[in-house]
Amino acid sequence: MSLGSVNKPMPTSNPYLFEPIRTLGTLLFLLAMAIVLSACGNGQSDNPVGSLEVRVKDHRDAIDDFKELILTIGGLRISPDASLKSTDPGWIELIPKVDRFDLTQYKDGESLLIYQGQPAPQQFEAIDLEISQTKGILAQTEAPAKVENHVRPIRLQFTTEPGRTVVVLLDLEVLDLSDHPGRGYDLRVRGYELFANGELLEKVPPG
Repeated sequence: MSLGSVNKPMPTSNPYLFEPIRTLGTLLFLLAMAIVLSACGNGQSDNPVGSLEVRVKDHRDAIDDFKELILTIGGLRISPDASLKSTDPGWIELIPKVDRFDLTQYKDGESLLIYQGQPAPQQFEAIDLEISQTKGILAQTEAPAKVENHVRPIRLQFTTEPGRTVVVLLDLEVLDLSDHPGRGYDLRVRGYELFANGELLEKVPPG
């Protein structure tokens, strides 16, 4: 038999040659799965930080006298102190979502969201919606109406905490005092409703 016809043994593959590559791939796969599962686990709480909403609506009294009643928001604050002093340094400023609104559009159960955010978990004792300007137009005559602003800070106890959505619904009221000499209309806070995770906790005045 010639040398050229000698069968040469085929090289055999080393079963451990690709083991490091397979091991690295497995580790990367497990790491990716761990990240996905961790994200899913964190998603079990839709709102782990907690949030606060402040809304306004009208308590129906003399609001139907108006074609429009434009209120300009000068500020919105909450405080852990119930002293209600305007100079108290404990007030926490919130940034409203709107600068002004027409109160005549928010009656009969309709409300306007003026703030939504995530203040630090804490117990609060007061809220202050500052109305810096009022501009009313009467429905029948379309004449300007005199509206005195008596909206002041109010005591309202609520707690922000993780996983909890608190809603404060302020009930504004316009009173007709035109039967008093020199008076027109007054704007004030009639009361409020307090909700936590959709449950009504308190209503002032009740009923």
